[in-house]
Amino acid sequence: MIVREQSITNLRTILLLLTVVFSLPCVAVSTTEHRLGVGQNRIDVGKTYHFWRDPTGQQTINEIIRRQYDPRWELAVNSPPNFQYTNDAVWFRFEVTSAQSDDGDYLLELGSPFLDQIEVHHVKRNHFGDLYIASSMRGGDDRTLSSASNYRLPTFPIEVQAGASELIYVKVRSGSAISFSAYLWQLDAYMPAEQTVQAFYGFFFGLMMVMACYNIVAWLFIKEPMYLCYVFYVLSIVFFQASISGFGALYLWGGVDWLLDKGLVISISLSFLFGALFVWHLLLLKIQHVIYQKAVITTMWTYSGILLASLVLPESILAPVAQVVGITACLALLFMGCLLSWQGHEMARYFVVAWGLLLIGTVVFTLVVQGVLPRTPITEYMQPVGMTLEVMLLAIAMALRVNQERDARKHAAKTALDLAQKVNSMNAEKLILFSEDNQVLELQAVEQDKQLAEMRQELDVMKDRLDGIVQADVVETVEGQPNTATLTEGAPPISASLGSESDKVINIERRRKDSHDK
Repeated sequence: MIVREQSITNLRTILLLLTVVFSLPCVAVSTTEHRLGVGQNRIDVGKTYHFWRDPTGQQTINEIIRRQYDPRWELAVNSPPNFQYTNDAVWFRFEVTSAQSDDGDYLLELGSPFLDQIEVHHVKRNHFGDLYIASSMRGGDDRTLSSASNYRLPTFPIEVQAGASELIYVKVRSGSAISFSAYLWQLDAYMPAEQTVQAFYGFFFGLMMVMACYNIVAWLFIKEPMYLCYVFYVLSIVFFQASISGFGALYLWGGVDWLLDKGLVISISLSFLFGALFVWHLLLLKIQHVIYQKAVITTMWTYSGILLASLVLPESILAPVAQVVGITACLALLFMGCLLSWQGHEMARYFVVAWGLLLIGTVVFTLVVQGVLPRTPITEYMQPVGMTLEVMLLAIAMALRVNQERDARKHAAKTALDLAQKVNSMNAEKLILFSEDNQVLELQAVEQDKQLAEMRQELDVMKDRLDGIVQADVVETVEGQPNTATLTEGAPPISASLGSESDKVINIERRRKDSHDK
């Protein structure tokens, strides 16, 4: 157990060092213990502050001010705690000192768009050194307690007097995970930075919508279910990124309270549900091993259940489950893709690369939510960049699969044409043989007709002879004397000769009939 905790601590340290190294060009961090020197363009408030957990949630700002020296105030330095899902109200306190000669206007930006109730109190000191509340503001996605904001993230104006040392108290209570990622922006520096963020997300959302529109048109013509699943998967990704970036609440569904509260879990469930459906059709898992089918079907049913449960259960119950199941599903599908790729499935190779990029972004986002990694531009943009590359690679994979199917159809058509030509040639040879047989039969029939004609002539001759004999017999009978002139001793009877000739004629007729039947 100790070794495991030490390994986790070392991993967090390494990841934190890497993040700090990558974010040095764009983040200015104060190095004081708990005071923030105002004068920089952006100050990372989440690096140094005090916090107090209020289990009752009933303490007011006046009570909190009176207890500013209470030992229950804990100092967080360079490792902001992640309070996850808690029913406690969490108070944050940090002190700002101005080194400027003029008063400065700043904006306090909290890094999570899912916080329900936020109170910001600007506390100053009078001439006698006593603390008093200069201003109080409310925010959060609970619109019953606060009004809509013009910013994508909870943002509050802070005016700091020149040379003064002032306190900022922030109270957060939410059904979502509480992670105090906060920045104090100089007013003139905030808008250019926000325009850069909007340009990045504008490119991301624009590219995603173009891919969705293109593939919905392709589906209308091709009627391939893979394209429709791809479209819904891309739209689910857009929904997810719009939720976690705050642009969805700012521009799309700001007036829908239940979507503000449940948008995170719903978007995660839809993304994995349609992602699993798309994988099913892209890799043709219906004809693959049953283990692959069960892995994808389990993912679909799991996130279908989470999606339905999100309508009635709070985010604090479902979000941790969705995150853990999400990483497990990503690893399982990636392992499945690796096995199919090893077996020679060409589409699986593109899927492994694309899904690997998604997995990296998902793991980084989960570690940020869990508090293992801080929220920096690198960690914030890694997931949308990974999703963009994933969507483009999957589109390439779909195009290659369509080309393969088209080539397969061409090959099948060519094979069918070759077979048809062979069949036609065989039929032609058969007809030639049949015509040759008919010619032979016709020659045999002509020869038989000739023989039959000769036999008929002989038969007529014999008939004439018979008629002559009969007439001679009649005359002899009439005269009373037998006619023996025409008969010789030992000659065959005429009737026998006639019978044999008749048999020959009958046999010739029979052979002719048999030849015609054949």
